[in-house]
Amino acid sequence: MGFILHIEEVGLAEPQVINVLLKLRGKRGQLAEEIQLWENGGRKIKAGPKFWVFFSTNPPEEYLNRNEVDPALARGVVFKRMKELSEESLHLAADYYFTYKLVKKPKEKPEGCILDIYNHPEIGREIAKVVSAFHNDLNKELKKGEESRKQRIPLTLDDMGRVAGDLIDIQIRNKETGRLDLTETLKKHICFYYLDRLADEKIKETMEANLNELLEGITGEIEFEGRTRKEIFDILVERASITEEEKKKLEEEKKKEEERKLTQIKFDTLDKIENLLNLSDISEENKEHLSLLKDRIEKL
Repeated sequence: MGFILHIEEVGLAEPQVINVLLKLRGKRGQLAEEIQLWENGGRKIKAGPKFWVFFSTNPPEEYLNRNEVDPALARGVVFKRMKELSEESLHLAADYYFTYKLVKKPKEKPEGCILDIYNHPEIGREIAKVVSAFHNDLNKELKKGEESRKQRIPLTLDDMGRVAGDLIDIQIRNKETGRLDLTETLKKHICFYYLDRLADEKIKETMEANLNELLEGITGEIEFEGRTRKEIFDILVERASITEEEKKKLEEEKKKEEERKLTQIKFDTLDKIENLLNLSDISEENKEHLSLLKDRIEKL
């Protein structure tokens, strides 16, 4: 019935490539009925009634070395300018990257990996909130333009992917606890992939402050019981770092604590019943009920 053909970066196409792309056009403004895969002896493919061709390019007014689409090619296409990702879509993309649905999980724990965060989606979701917010804020700053810079280096979702990948392999250990210091590790990678690209020192200072606020400031306190993101990370890392033996020990301690509380409640209740039984104005009927209740509680 047909297929989709996507030609990327058509704004970088050289004249000979444009000539090949023009062959996609058939009669009376329609697409060609068949496509030859290569010039010499290549087999031909029937386009089909649902055949679509898409060309894509970054806009020349925003990107260096991009040309306007060739006039002959432009005559046969409909233009659609794509908007940037919304904050919701950006957060969703970050969530996929940092819960490792897009970045490939290692089969074995890498040498530089202290904690296998790729197996703990609850950690990834919190990281995604920070990175998507930072990515969005930096994008807004870059739109204002950088001083003393001609080449604009656009942010892409690939930047998130690089941070997510390095969070597995390159991790910083907390000197006090010996566990993963997720805050410092995340700072390191965001600085490397996001901040080190900046030529404008003012923007860099602004975004360093922005990152510190996201990680250690009051941002997001309401949604997580008044804790900073750093405190959230420390809690989640601590939970994820507990070994099976430690978990079993904690469960046993919790069980003992619950038993102790129940025992205390039992004795407190018996004391209250005893005090009621010693009251002079209590009826014999109530004494009998209280005595029965006391016997039952003592047997628990």
